Amino acid sequence: YEELKERYSNRINLGDNYKDKYIGKDDNGELVFIYPKGIKIHKKYWIKEASIDTSNQIFMMDEMSGFDRSKPLYLFEGEKDAICSPLQGVSFSCGATSIPKNIDALYDFDEVVIIYDNDEVGVNGAKKVAKRIKSESPKTIVKIAQWDASLPKGYDVYDDGKKTGFAKVD
Repeated sequence: YEELKERYSNRINLGDNYKDKYIGKDDNGELVFIYPKGIKIHKKYWIKEASIDTSNQIFMMDEMSGFDRSKPLYLFEGEKDAICSPLQGVSFSCGATSIPKNIDALYDFDEVVIIYDNDEVGVNGAKKVAKRIKSESPKTIVKIAQWDASLPKGYDVYDDGKKTGFAKVD
């Protein structure tokens, strides 16, 4: 794990003081996301020889302790969205409709804003996680961002970042 983590992470440099350690490229040039106990190929699978935990996890969870609690926590649909956004946010490792067993770390924030993709799966996933948050932490303010109706189906934070220039991940 440590060898692959170092090799893969050295292949991408976003120039961000903390996000760089969560992203890389494997030997085939595929985008990978680095978790504390595993490495996942973007939209595919966990690398078996580099992963001792392949459960659904909060991506960049260890960074949350340094986030400003007076500001909202943003919950993105995918790792790529979380990495490219200038907002303080995280994502889950297993897609829009999957929620990790333990999401207690989200409840350290008074407000959670969910920004999932502009498609049916994203809408349903956002509602599902909002319901879960409210059931476990009724005091947490939960908002679901709405995409402009003129945007194409599937549009997401990464697409918006490419359009506005803040997305640097290829």
